[in-house]
Amino acid sequence: RAQRNIGIFTMEEHNIIGGLGDRVSAIFSESKHNPIFHSFGVNDAFIKEVGNCDYLREKAGLSPDYIAKKISQIMGRE
Repeated sequence: RAQRNIGIFTMEEHNIIGGLGDRVSAIFSESKHNPIFHSFGVNDAFIKEVGNCDYLREKAGLSPDYIAKKISQIMGRE
């Protein structure tokens, strides 16, 4: 059961449109619950750079450090 004082986050290494985050968001929009929710994923744009997985995750905003910092901000802990 989702409550407002908890955070629900989805993370996916592909386009956020039509992904898991979209589905979870739709479920909450249809319910009476209103938790803190944020979806991490690749924006609807091509990354025109080349590099290893860690580099590309950094460019897409999917690095562990960025995700941890963003969750702290969203939850009001920073």
